[in-house]
Amino acid sequence: MITSLSGTLSTVGLDWVEVTVGGVGLRVNVPSSLIEQVGQVGEGVKLFTSLQVKEDSLTLYGFPSSDGRQAFEALLGVNGVGPRVALSILSTLAPDELANAVATDDLDVFKGVTGVGNRTAQRITMELKGKLDVELTVASMSGPSSEWSQTLTAMGYGDSEIQAYKALVSQSEVGPKVALSILSSLTLEELAIAVEINDLDALDGIPGVGVKTAQRIISDLKGKLDVELPSILMSKREAEWLDTLTTMGYGDSETQLFVFLTGHSEVNPKVALSILSSLTLEELAIAVEINDLDTFDRVPGVGPKTAERIVTELKGKLDVELPTILMSKREAEWLDTLTTMGYGDSEVQVFRLLTDDSEVSPKVALSILSSLTLEELAVAVEVDDLDVFNRAPGVGAKTAQQIVSNLKGKLDIELSSPLPIKPEEELLDALTPLGYSASEVALAAASFPRDEPLELEDKIRLALEYLAGQ
Repeated sequence: MITSLSGTLSTVGLDWVEVTVGGVGLRVNVPSSLIEQVGQVGEGVKLFTSLQVKEDSLTLYGFPSSDGRQAFEALLGVNGVGPRVALSILSTLAPDELANAVATDDLDVFKGVTGVGNRTAQRITMELKGKLDVELTVASMSGPSSEWSQTLTAMGYGDSEIQAYKALVSQSEVGPKVALSILSSLTLEELAIAVEINDLDALDGIPGVGVKTAQRIISDLKGKLDVELPSILMSKREAEWLDTLTTMGYGDSETQLFVFLTGHSEVNPKVALSILSSLTLEELAIAVEINDLDTFDRVPGVGPKTAERIVTELKGKLDVELPTILMSKREAEWLDTLTTMGYGDSEVQVFRLLTDDSEVSPKVALSILSSLTLEELAVAVEVDDLDVFNRAPGVGAKTAQQIVSNLKGKLDIELSSPLPIKPEEELLDALTPLGYSASEVALAAASFPRDEPLELEDKIRLALEYLAGQ
């Protein structure tokens, strides 16, 4: 196997050279891009070669580096790629550019290669995956001879931009053209801010960058641009948003909240502005304080998961900026609703206990008041009757348990009869299989005469009589 040859360049053709070695002239097919670099006739030359053997011929192919030879032989292993097509590819692409195209599935680089259509390009990127040497797979902008590096320099980009380009190509695995498109559309500060605050919208509209690519860029570059761009935490892109807030008449409290939303709750700037446009600070603080996710239904771009994250992240962190909002506009609206519906002071007191102590949302609290009388609620809390809450839409087992636990001993409201004690287990075991709840059994037991002892049979009879009359 002839793997290299050194001799004197004797003849130069369009895509071949003749090298004289020990008085013997050897014809070697080479990439057309090598012709201008191979030197002058009569000068010494060294080529790394691949000998291709057929029944009727022995053909030498030569390259200026071992990387070129390795890439050529790797291409020959791709179905449908022969020596002529492989040589055509390496006449257009340097070995490092081929490796980068394979690593990033960049089919566009093959469009100018003679003999390579879209299907062949797909096969090349698929079949060569992982088969090129490490020197090739990391060469995506490493050498001074790189065409893309020269292009960036010619366009006036400096070391920082080239460094960001390398990060985009190697870390996020976007193609060279897409990386250049990003650098042409965003400043380094804008790119770094977008990565820092998860702003997918900043990448929206850049040719070749869809939602998935934008997500990958932000995920892969997180924390990797701070060395090159150490002072961009409040740079041009974020400053533009803060200028927008000021122009719209927002004050320091709203600006501080905007920064907190984009930083801690990781919503993008457009959604943060949507929240400020849809809710007052008081409404937002009340929603956070009482876990009212329904409030965010009015905010475009905020789904249930985002609302839940905002409420969790902002819990207890708005009291410094907004200390006097515990009974503000949002809650006042609910209390007006209760009054309009005919509820009195006792029901309003229970509503507040439910939303404050048990931390249920106003809608669920209203559902409970609409489904249970105050007496039924008080008895259920006293005797731990979770089943009675099945009648209230929006109240599951965990919420019912939370209500019973948190309201125990706090419902000291005036009822028509004294609160019953929890009935004995034998009475419960006898009556609950008949469909009666623990609360109903407790109320029946409270009606028993107190001046004489009763057997279990008598208690069951009296309870059934009481319940039948209800």
